[in-house]
Amino acid sequence: MHNLENIEDLLKLQKKLDLKTKSKRSNGFIPRKRDGVDLKFALDDEFNEFMKELPDAVNFKYWKEKKHDAHKQLIEYVDCLFFLLAAINEFHNRKSWLREKVDRAFKRITPNRYILSKENLSHFKYAIAASNLETDYDLIALFDYYFSIGEAAGYNHKNILDAYWEKWNMNMGRDKKDWILGGNNG
Repeated sequence: MHNLENIEDLLKLQKKLDLKTKSKRSNGFIPRKRDGVDLKFALDDEFNEFMKELPDAVNFKYWKEKKHDAHKQLIEYVDCLFFLLAAINEFHNRKSWLREKVDRAFKRITPNRYILSKENLSHFKYAIAASNLETDYDLIALFDYYFSIGEAAGYNHKNILDAYWEKWNMNMGRDKKDWILGGNNG
């Protein structure tokens, strides 16, 4: 198990993963330097993946019959967190006030405080598109939206920490598998 408790713990893990994703691969590939737009597009992509895992009532794929998998939904939700945390590490790492503000909001997550709706999902999509992850205000606003969607989905602080730990461990080995040419799962 893990002993993760707060955003600072997640930021330390994220920093390790970020270093790994930036480093030279076993096949010689060297990733180019990422920027805020890369992180924003990655966040949007992962949020789309989360929305594909939602129950039928709020899933935009109204034409597709699919069994809902709550754990897979949570994992996709946490995939978004990887890119939000990466933005803090990349652009805001010396702003302790920002990290503290995000951590306070994280610890206050109350499951089912909101109702998950297409409207609040679309608000987050718009906020991602309009954001600049290098701007304090935009990043804080994205975290607020993100946590409110987690609350609406029924998540709590511990669910998110556990899922982050699970997915972080999976991601730490992906540089030798699906992050290289010919690998699986893009």
